[in-house]
Order: sequence, then C-alpha cells, then structure tokens
Amino acid sequence: MPKSKTTSRSLSARTCKQITDLMMDYMNDKLRTKVKRAFEKHLEIWPDCVSFVNTYKTTVKSTATLRTEEIPPKVRDNILDFLRKKLCRVTAILISFFAHLAA
Repeated sequence: MPKSKTTSRSLSARTCKQITDLMMDYMNDKLRTKVKRAFEKHLEIWPDCVSFVNTYKTTVKSTATLRTEEIPPKVRDNILDFLRKKLCRVTAILISFFAHLAA
C-alpha cells in the first residue's frame, strides 16, 4: 500500500527538524560518519534543507565578524523589568489554572 501524502509530509518534516538539530555538529565536522552520510543524503532529496544549510553557513560566517557590544544599563534594566513582569503574569495564570484543576 503506498504511503499517504500526509505520512510523507510528517516524515519529511520530522527529518528536516532533525537536520536543523544537527547543524552545529555538521558545520564543525563532528557528526559520526553514518549520521553525516544520512544528513547529506537528506540534502540530496530536499532542496529547502539545502537552502537552510546555505543560509546557516552564510549567517555563521557573517556574524563571526561582529563585535560584542555592552548593552547600555538603562536598556538592560528595561528588558529585565519587562521579562520579570511577563514572568509574574505567566506564573499567576499557571497558579490560577492549577488551582482550578485541583478544585
């Protein structure tokens, strides 16, 4: 029985996700031979993944030349304050949700 298009799509999506998870090791030539072969075989089949790999390589190369800058203290404080408020809201929602479940 032939595979359905849905099954093919979900399998390819899962494999493509695995490709993204392996990118750093692939770029640093740290994949085992068998895994590297499977990785490159996948690239022969999926042009979108080839584009992703090429974009990833270009991004790594481009960002390697960037200088590290300090975040101004005021900006840092504003970001941390924003994140703390979001965290408090999410925590309150979760507490309310679990209290509702327990009731």
